[in-house]
Amino acid sequence: GPIAALGATAAAFAAGSVLVAWALPRGVGRPVAQQEPLGYWRSQRESLAFVRGEPLLLALMLMIGVTNLLDAAFSQVLAPVWGRESGYGPAAIGLNSAVMGAAAVVGSLAATAFAHRLPRRTVFFVAFLIAGAPRFLVLASGAPLWSTVAVFAVSGLASGFLNPIIGAVEFERIPRHLLGRVTAFGDSMAWAGIPLGGLLAGLAVAWAGLVPVLVGAGAAYFVTTMAPGLRREWREMDRRVPLPAESP
Repeated sequence: GPIAALGATAAAFAAGSVLVAWALPRGVGRPVAQQEPLGYWRSQRESLAFVRGEPLLLALMLMIGVTNLLDAAFSQVLAPVWGRESGYGPAAIGLNSAVMGAAAVVGSLAATAFAHRLPRRTVFFVAFLIAGAPRFLVLASGAPLWSTVAVFAVSGLASGFLNPIIGAVEFERIPRHLLGRVTAFGDSMAWAGIPLGGLLAGLAVAWAGLVPVLVGAGAAYFVTTMAPGLRREWREMDRRVPLPAESP
């Protein structure tokens, strides 16, 4: 039941906290040199100025903002409506999510082990090609549950490669004294559309029905994640740069 599920989730969070505390390397959390406090708006201006000078980071943040909106639409509205209309119910939605999440963990471990030997840009776009649109299209196709679970498993495996690449690009290109501000700025851009995802998906499903919205959202995901790869700034993803030095 729901109470047991909430309890299991809370236990998983507690176990994760213990694991993080155990795995952190020595020295993490030590005091750092104090910097002059900045006001909120000045901090945002400096972050925006830096990101505008880094076309790859700006393009990455904008892309993730759109995909997060589409992912929110998928998880908040499209998948639940599919579960109801297909007759598979909440259990199938949970199964798809669990399989995708477990596969994503495996993908992240694989990326940590050997993704640094592969061309980043190729891996990034292939991973998005597999992890994005197929989830929408398999639900729209009315495929049997076993094939839906298989698509979610492969999508999860591919999605595990994305965050390690994104993190590496950010840590290589953002100076240490700007790291917190710029990553927070990027997170705000990435999360800004999430509240709209469910709202827009709900309106679209009420107007057009589930299958057209799934196909349209899948097409939007494909264009959002594939078309930018033709632009010049994405070639910089394969160029490793030295880690920025600490500010004095």
